[in-house]
Amino acid sequence: GIKCAGEKCTRPGFKPPPVGSDVVGRVCFSCYSSLWTKTAIADAEEKGIKCAGEKCTRPGFKPPPVGSDVVGRVCFSCYSSLWTKTAIADAEEKGIKCAGE
Repeated sequence: GIKCAGEKCTRPGFKPPPVGSDVVGRVCFSCYSSLWTKTAIADAEEKGIKCAGEKCTRPGFKPPPVGSDVVGRVCFSCYSSLWTKTAIADAEEKGIKCAGE
């Protein structure tokens, strides 16, 4: 079996690493995700791309969530906040109420 080439990982490796990563060999999904984020952040820092989130100074490496009015790349934290804000607005617009008791 092909083992994941991720550091200290023992899962099966089935995916090539993301472009720009220095890892050689196949990686699992979890390591691919971590490597992609690490590589994307390094690329954003190298290019000086800042997060498009309000008052945020971190590197912007992810496109904003669908439905958001933010233009540019955002950090993970701002992506999460924007996704929640967009999802709540969508639920309110559609009249969807919480199914909790």
